[in-house]
Amino acid sequence: MTLVTDSTTPVPTGPAALTVEMNFDAIASELYLVAPAGFVAARDAQTARVRAAGERQLAAEIKALRRPGAGAWLANLLARHQPEQIVELLAVGEQLQEAHAQLAGTKLRPLTAQRRQMIAALCDTALQLAERAGHPANKVAARELEDTLTAATAGPETAEQLKQGRLVESLRQVGMGPGLDDLALPGTIATSPPDSPLSQAAKDAQVAVAQAVKQARATQERLQRAQQKQERLQQQAEALERHLAKARALAEGAAAELAQARADHKASEAELAAARTQQAGVSTI
Repeated sequence: MTLVTDSTTPVPTGPAALTVEMNFDAIASELYLVAPAGFVAARDAQTARVRAAGERQLAAEIKALRRPGAGAWLANLLARHQPEQIVELLAVGEQLQEAHAQLAGTKLRPLTAQRRQMIAALCDTALQLAERAGHPANKVAARELEDTLTAATAGPETAEQLKQGRLVESLRQVGMGPGLDDLALPGTIATSPPDSPLSQAAKDAQVAVAQAVKQARATQERLQRAQQKQERLQQQAEALERHLAKARALAEGAAAELAQARADHKASEAELAAARTQQAGVSTI
């Protein structure tokens, strides 16, 4: 089954749809467009195809690929079929990050509203793509997609992960992130009428809010650093898994060669013994 979202690019939805070139990036990119329900079968079919071509190491790498979650799959579809809209969303995310860093409340609120509208439109498009592919997404997957798109606007690392279109799990935003709708940032605090000076209590409250926002920003930055560290460690773990799969494949090949060598050696010994027996018989005669 193949879903066509435009006049040129089909979406693979099963093993038979994948006939890409023989390299890891190309195969992985196509596999992560396959719906989660068909991913394992498609991955195993690709593994067999690559192994049959004599690419044992590449086959081990493909075999180690993990099945994507439903929300991650929807995000991968958008990365492939709506790249311009994804770039526009991420551009708004960059503006949000700048506004948040500057505590520019007057810019933050409209940008947050714009991001929300763009994410809603992209979610609708992703659900349509999934339905036309024969794999309608449920509310949980839709919520995961919304969280992923929101998290992708929080920084360059998550943005790049979304653009690559090879997510295995949904992205999650740690902390409050850009777009603090429920915080009164400097520039958005309600003030008294111009002719009426602020009371001391109002001034104290304004200072307290500014301090709370500053503290929230520092906390968010620590959380984001922790998330980035966790993501780096996850990538390292996945790389180690791929190396382990390679090592296992090589070990299996070496074991097979050893078994064959032992069999050949045993056969040679049997032939030598037979030859000696025959020679001894001739000498007796």
